Amino acid sequence: MIIYQYHTTVDMAALDEHMHNIRERRKHSATRKDEQDILFVCEPKEMFSLALGKDADYIKDQRRFEDYQQEKNIPLITLRRGGGIFWHGPGQLCLCPVVDIKRLALNPSDYTAFLEDVCIELLRVFGIYGIRHQYEDKKTGKKKQGARGVWTYDEPSKTLKKIAFLGWSDRKGIAIHGCAINISCDLHPFSLIHTCNLEGVEATSVKAIRGDVPSLLDIREVAARIWGKNIASLYEKIT
Repeated sequence: MIIYQYHTTVDMAALDEHMHNIRERRKHSATRKDEQDILFVCEPKEMFSLALGKDADYIKDQRRFEDYQQEKNIPLITLRRGGGIFWHGPGQLCLCPVVDIKRLALNPSDYTAFLEDVCIELLRVFGIYGIRHQYEDKKTGKKKQGARGVWTYDEPSKTLKKIAFLGWSDRKGIAIHGCAINISCDLHPFSLIHTCNLEGVEATSVKAIRGDVPSLLDIREVAARIWGKNIASLYEKIT
């Protein structure tokens, strides 16, 4: 595993292109089995993004959205990932891996759960209890997996709010993109969109819950260690 930590904010469109090019080269490489997975750990520049093949139907109010774009001079672009419409910006931690999930014998559900586990473990370091979203099947009464990502219970509003967001894509068994965790970012932009194409979802952050946060530099270090430990455990299972 090769880990790159960026110490300045990153243009996610440029990183998207970089990860895409790595994947394209590796898909048909004779040395694919020997290629190391890569993790890019970064804080993104401000932008809105759509998943590949998706449109902008989930903007709440087009005028308010466009006014905000013009005021901040930020783009709406398409990234090679899954999920729905999303806001990226300073104060957010993005973990963007290039992982050979075929080599790890992971199906999409397994890999999504792996990403959620990483986020949940990172949040636990800061005293935040992150959970997966579940709902009760009306016919069976059993709990079922709901919207993906990581949520936390907001005591003042008595509701679940989303704090970590997933969006990735798989081509020929190689996954790119990954997850974003709200650390100390501005939450206002989330009020302009139906985040992840889910209506009624509110976002929160580590800062909104705790009132203070460690530096993003320290958080990047912790995130990189957690990722390295967890991915190593997956490789141990196949050796």
